[in-house]
Amino acid sequence: MASGFTLRVEGGEPTRLPLGRVTVGGGSAVDVALPGLDGAVLVLTVSASHVYCRHAHSDRRFELDGLATASARLERGDRVVVQGVEIVIEGEQVDAALEDTLELVRPRAQQSSLQSAYLDARASRETSRLQGMLDVVFRAAGLVAHVGDIDELARGLVTLVSEALSASAAWCLRFDGDGAVQQLASSAVVDDVRQPSRTVLARVFAQRVSLLTLDAERDPRLRGADSLVDTQARSIACAPIFDGERVIGVLYAELRGAHGVPQPRDLELLESIASFAGVALSRADLIAALEQREVQTHLLVHDMKNPLGAIRGALDLLALDEGAGETARRARDLIGGAYGRLEGYINDILAAAQLEEGQLSAQREVVDGQALREQLLARWSSSAQLVDVTLAAQLVAPLSRLRWDARLMERVMDNLIENALQHAPRGSAIIISIAADGDGDGAADGSVRVEVRDAGPGVPQAQRERVFEKFGRLTESAGRGLGLYFCRLAVEAHGGSIRIEGAPGDNRLVLILPNAVVEPS
Repeated sequence: MASGFTLRVEGGEPTRLPLGRVTVGGGSAVDVALPGLDGAVLVLTVSASHVYCRHAHSDRRFELDGLATASARLERGDRVVVQGVEIVIEGEQVDAALEDTLELVRPRAQQSSLQSAYLDARASRETSRLQGMLDVVFRAAGLVAHVGDIDELARGLVTLVSEALSASAAWCLRFDGDGAVQQLASSAVVDDVRQPSRTVLARVFAQRVSLLTLDAERDPRLRGADSLVDTQARSIACAPIFDGERVIGVLYAELRGAHGVPQPRDLELLESIASFAGVALSRADLIAALEQREVQTHLLVHDMKNPLGAIRGALDLLALDEGAGETARRARDLIGGAYGRLEGYINDILAAAQLEEGQLSAQREVVDGQALREQLLARWSSSAQLVDVTLAAQLVAPLSRLRWDARLMERVMDNLIENALQHAPRGSAIIISIAADGDGDGAADGSVRVEVRDAGPGVPQAQRERVFEKFGRLTESAGRGLGLYFCRLAVEAHGGSIRIEGAPGDNRLVLILPNAVVEPS
């Protein structure tokens, strides 16, 4: 059926526009050729009531009443200027197409996004409509930005659809890969009668269309056991939710009575909310997949401790072979060093996960400070010698006993020393210092200041927070990005803080632990 719209260029003869998708421009590769235009210029989607217009090139604009835009909804009397040529929209606006078919259906390419719906509202020069569209934009953006839980997100979408369309009932549903439906949220009490039509949902999934049905009772395509007549819904609007080009869900609204006669604008608004829902649901799916992957990673890492135990046992047996040659001893030392690093990686991952989930807390006990100093020197002096670095540790008197979680803090100290050894230049020194913290009120609450100083290049001021984040690294070769993250979690479990101080050549990692000084008895 022909539409009631025509195009006319600067006083020329009018050109009638057929319903559907129409390309307008100059040359032969267009549906409607107009003088003065070069190539395909505009893409029009023509219905019986409106003309939806966008520039053929997404990075270009045309003018509508002096306002530059890439897309707009045109009505009778609108004047569009493109490539310096003025095009006038003429004709009658009727709902004949909807009246004849009882239904408006739009394929994927013609469906509105939130941006295009907003631009249409702005171009319409209707203040109330623009304000309503802005409200939808802000509320939809808030759902995407702040809601990660899928169920909560679905409830927010249903509320938004119900209020924006004055719907008597609304649903947010998901499709699996085969088109089976899972209900996420509903504003209606769902029973055997009050539920979305499976016929309509199957059509939306298979054909990737949005649709607006004016009168289910009069529409012969919806009659039968599974029809909108069974649900007593007079009319519905239904818009698919996309992840890329894949349909992953649908927003479905009953518009019975409460909103008057549905209009194409209702479907546009639902499509625009669905475009935002696609972003939000895809994001929520990604978060859920990452969380599941992290759980699987932790299980795998935990299982890695079993073969590590076998390696440790084999190393102990090799150590008993006093007759081993120099090559065997060096190989044994290399394997032992690699074993120690791998065990440290695994322990960091598992302990960081426990600290994140609140399953591991600091269990304070009294630690001999002098014994701690000697243990650190004994454990790390050989590694320091291999890279030609001097390792020194000092316990500032009268601090001789400490109160902290010995197991956690031992790993924290190991991580800090290992980090310093990676960056300290040859011939330099690493100094470990443990002292009562005298900054501010630190001494009053029994705070201890632990400092590991090296002569490395240090960390730029702007990056000093990043290195304590999970997988936060300055370069691809800067380790696994978990050591300092674990240190931060362990120190915070003690109620303390960790930071980087100093400058290139005098780099310092500093821990402040409150209530860690044991007063002499």
